[in-house]
Amino acid sequence: MARWIRVAIVRGVRELEINRYHPEDGDSFTLPMCLFTYNKLVVLKLRRSIVLDLPLDLEVSLPSLKTLHLLSVKYENKASQRNLLAGCPVLEELVVDKTFNDPVPMFSVRVPSLKRLSIIEMDINEDSTEDDPALFNYRVLINVPSLKYLNYVDVYDFGHLCSSKNMPELVEANVKLVCKRPVKLMRFLTSVKRLSLCLYGSMLQHNIVFYQLVHLELCGCSPKWWDLLTWMLESSPKLQVLKLNNCVERSFCLVKPIEVYWRQPRSVPECLMCHLNTFEWKYYAGIHEEKELVAYILGNAKRLKTAEISALALGSEEGSRKLKELASLHRASKSCCQCVYEKLVVLKLYKAILLDFPLDLEVSLPSLKTLHLLTVKYKDEESQRRLLAGCPVLEELVVDNDWRVPSFSVIVPSLKRLSIIENDIKEDSTKEHPVYTNCRVLINVPSLKYLDYVEVYDFAHLCLSVNMPELVEANVKLVSKSPEKLMRSLTSVKRLSLCLYGSMLKHNIMFNQLVHLELCGCCPKWWDLLTWMLQSSPKLKVLKLNNCVERSFCSVKPIQGCWRQPRSVPECLMCHLNTFEWKYYSGIQEEKEMVAYILGNAKRLKTAEISALGLSSEEGPWKLKELASLHAFSTHGTYDEDEYTRFRKYVDKFMVFHKSPVLEALNLDIGIYSSYDDVATWIRIAMVRSVRELEINRYRMDDNDSFTLPTCLFTYEKLVVLKLYKNIIVDVPLDLEVPLPPLEVSLSSLKTLHLLSVQYESEQSLRRLLAGCPVLEELVVDKTYNWPVPSLSFIVPSLKRLSILDNEDEDNDGSTEERPMLPDCRVSINVPSLKYLNYVDICDFSHLCTSKHMPELVEANVRLVCKSPGNLMRSLTSVKRLSLCLYGSMLQHNIVFYQLVHLELCGCGPKWWDLLKWMLKSSPKLQVLKLNNCAERYYCDVKPIEGRWGHPQSVPECLMFHLNTFEWKYYNGEREEKKMVA
Repeated sequence: MARWIRVAIVRGVRELEINRYHPEDGDSFTLPMCLFTYNKLVVLKLRRSIVLDLPLDLEVSLPSLKTLHLLSVKYENKASQRNLLAGCPVLEELVVDKTFNDPVPMFSVRVPSLKRLSIIEMDINEDSTEDDPALFNYRVLINVPSLKYLNYVDVYDFGHLCSSKNMPELVEANVKLVCKRPVKLMRFLTSVKRLSLCLYGSMLQHNIVFYQLVHLELCGCSPKWWDLLTWMLESSPKLQVLKLNNCVERSFCLVKPIEVYWRQPRSVPECLMCHLNTFEWKYYAGIHEEKELVAYILGNAKRLKTAEISALALGSEEGSRKLKELASLHRASKSCCQCVYEKLVVLKLYKAILLDFPLDLEVSLPSLKTLHLLTVKYKDEESQRRLLAGCPVLEELVVDNDWRVPSFSVIVPSLKRLSIIENDIKEDSTKEHPVYTNCRVLINVPSLKYLDYVEVYDFAHLCLSVNMPELVEANVKLVSKSPEKLMRSLTSVKRLSLCLYGSMLKHNIMFNQLVHLELCGCCPKWWDLLTWMLQSSPKLKVLKLNNCVERSFCSVKPIQGCWRQPRSVPECLMCHLNTFEWKYYSGIQEEKEMVAYILGNAKRLKTAEISALGLSSEEGPWKLKELASLHAFSTHGTYDEDEYTRFRKYVDKFMVFHKSPVLEALNLDIGIYSSYDDVATWIRIAMVRSVRELEINRYRMDDNDSFTLPTCLFTYEKLVVLKLYKNIIVDVPLDLEVPLPPLEVSLSSLKTLHLLSVQYESEQSLRRLLAGCPVLEELVVDKTYNWPVPSLSFIVPSLKRLSILDNEDEDNDGSTEERPMLPDCRVSINVPSLKYLNYVDICDFSHLCTSKHMPELVEANVRLVCKSPGNLMRSLTSVKRLSLCLYGSMLQHNIVFYQLVHLELCGCGPKWWDLLKWMLKSSPKLQVLKLNNCAERYYCDVKPIEGRWGHPQSVPECLMFHLNTFEWKYYNGEREEKKMVA
C-alpha cells in the first residue's frame, strides 16, 4: 500500500482516497510520512482502520489540500489530529466521522480557511458510555471564522463542547446534539440563516438571539422539544419558515407528543407578528396541547401564507378526523387560506368533482404543468378563474365542459396546449338550460402552440382578446353563429383542421402562415368556406376535404345550388398547392366543377387523391372515371417515352409563350427520359425569362449517368437562389468555353446556394464557383453520398450561414472501403462574416483547417469525428450558442469562449466528460448547459462515464457567477455521474 501511494505521488496525483477495510480492527495501517508533505494533493479521503501518527517534530505541509475526509480513522495521540489540520492552510471542506474510532481527550478544529465542516457520530451503543469514562471528558473545540455550512451530529455525546470564536459567515447549520449543555455551541450560531435543530439539553435559561435566522426545522424526538420551540420563536425575530419534523439521522427516532401543559410565550414573538409566512407540521397527533400550539401560531401569525399540517403517524381515518378539528381555528392571516402543493406537476380530475375556491382562498400550484378538467363542476365562475391563476407555469390544459357557468375564462400566459371539448349534450337539452345561450368563453393564451376547440352544440358567444402569435396547429369544430372572433386570432397557424357552422364570407382575414388545411364537409355551405379559405391562405400547400371524426353521426353534405369559384385564381393555387385530397366526392356537377377548377389552376400540384367513399362500389368508380378527362395544369408524375415527348413539347411551348415577363422560379426534377439537351434548353429559356430561383434535382435510375450543367449558367447575373441535388456534375474549368474573350464565373446576385450530394470535376471547380459569388449569404454543402475531392475550400467573405453535412453511417458495409479519399480530405474555411455554422461530419477523418477567425459568429452546431478538432474550435471563440459533439480530444488546447452563454453537449463521443470539464473551464460566461445526444445519428448511444470523473482543479467562473440552467436528459445514476451532478 505504501509503495502504491509513493508511486501516485511521483505521478502527481491530485485526489487520493484510501479505504482500509479489515475484519480485524486491530490490524490498522499507518500512512507513509511522505504523504503529509506532498504539495500537490487537493483531495484526501481516509476511511476506517487507518492510523494517523503525526508527531510534533513532523512538519505537515499540504498547501494545496482543499477537501479532507477522516471517516472512523484512529489517532495515535491528540497531537496527530491537531498537527494534520495545522498543515492545511487552504482547507475548505472537512468531514470527520468519529463513530468507530477511539476518542481522543480533545478534538480540535482550528482552520481559518474552512467553509464546510461535518462532525458525525451516530452508532455507539448507549450502554458503552457507562464503562468508558473517557466519553464524559471528551471535548470538542471549534474555531472556524470563515465557516458557511456546519453539520454536527453527535447522538451519544456526553462531552463538554467548546467554541472559542463566533462564526460570522455561517449560512446553514444542521445540529443534532445529545449534549446536556449545548449553549456553548448555540451561542456561536447567531449568524446562521437556515437551521435544522435537535437538542436534548435545555436552553430556556439562556438569552441568545438569532437575528439572521429565517428558516428553522425543529425535530420532535428530543425531550421537551415544545419548550425549545417556544425559546426559538422568542429568539428568532426574523423567522419566516417553521417546520416541525423528525430526525432522518436516527432511524429509531419517534416524535414525542407534548407532555403536560404547553407554555406559550409571555408575549407574541416578533417573528409571528411580522415575518412568519410558512408553517409545516408533519407528525401532528391531535392531542389537546398540540391543538393549542397550532391555534396559537395560526391565531398570531399575521403574515402566514401557507400552513401544512399532516398526521403521518396516525391512521387515515383518525388522521382525517384530527385534521378536520383544525378547520374551525381562528386565523390571523387571511392569505393563510391557500390551496398549496409546490411539487404537483400533473393533475387530472374526472367527473362529479366540485371545484370550490372561495374568495379568501389563494391557489398556489407553482410546479403544475398539466391540468385536465374533464366534466367537473364549478361552484362559480370565480372558482375556475382562481384555479388557473394559481398555475404560473401551466403548459397543457384539457377542459371537457357542460357549461354550467355563465363565463369560462382561460387566461394563462405560459400555456402551450389547450383543448376545450364538448360533444355530448343532446340538441334538445339546450332549451332546458338557458345558461347555454348566454355562456361566454374568453381565451387569452399568447404562448399557445396547439389548440383543440370542439363545441358541436355551442351557442355561446366566444370572445378572444389577444392573438396567438406562436400557434402552430389548431383543430376547430365550432357550431357558433359568430366564429370570426376566434378565427381572427388564428392568423399565425400553420396547420388547421376546420369545421364551422357560421359564415365567414364577409370577413377579411388572412392566414399568411397556413400551409396545411383540412376542411370538414358536414357543415352547411362548406363550399363557400372553402372558397374563402383558398382566398385567405396565400401559402397553402396541402388541402384535404374530409368529415369530422368528433361527430359519429356526421355526414358530408353535397354542394347545393351553384358553386361560386373565386373571382381571381388564389395565390396558393398558382404558386404553392402541391397536395389535394377529397375522400367523400359524390360526383354531382358542382363538385366536378370544383375539382376541375382546382386541377386546372394548381400549377404546382404533385398529388391529387379523390375517393368516393360515400358511394356504392358500382357508382363510385363510374363517377371517378369522369374526372380522367379534366385538364390538370401540374405535370408531376411518371411517364413512358411517348408521354415524355408530349410533356417536353408542352413545357417548351409554355416557357416560350407564357405572358409573364419574369419567371420567378423554376424547379426541374430530371427523370429517366430527360436528356441533357432538354434540360439545357429549359435552363437557357429560364435565363432569358429572367428566372430568380433555380432548383435542379437529377434523379436517374442509373446513378452513374450524371448531368453536367451548361456553362452559360455560371455567368447569369440575375440568379438569386440556386439549388442542385444529386448526380449533377459541377464543372467550372479554368477558362469557360464561351465566345472570346474568356469570362470568369459571375453570379453577382446569388445569395443562396445548395450543393447537395453533387459531384465536382476537380477541387478548382468548387473554389472558382464560390469565388464568382460576391454577395453569397447562405451555403449548404452535403457530401454524404458523393466522394469528396482532396480539398474543399470555402472562402466567401460575404457568407452568413454555412452548413457542411456528411451523415453517412460509418457502419454501412463497405462504406469506408469505397471512400478511399477520406483520410486525405482537407476542409478550409475562411468566412469572416459568418453568423451561423452547421458542421456535421460523423465519418470524417480529415484534417480540418480554418485560416481565419469568425468574429461575428452567433450560433454553431458542430458534430465532428475528427482527431484534431483544435483548428476548428479555435475559430469559434466568438460564438454565443454552441451545440457540440467531438470525438477528438481538446484537453491539450488553451482556448477561451468569452461570449458563449448556451452550450449543448452530446454524450455519445468518447470521454465526453473530459470535454465537459474543458468547456466549463473555457466558458467563463456560460448560463445554460444541456447534456443530450446527437439528433443527426439515429444510432447514437449516450456513453456512461468510464473510470473516475475528476472535477476541475478550481471551481469554474461560469458555475460561480453565471450558470442558471442545467439539463441532463440521459442521466442513469452511476456513481461518477452523481459526482458530476453534485
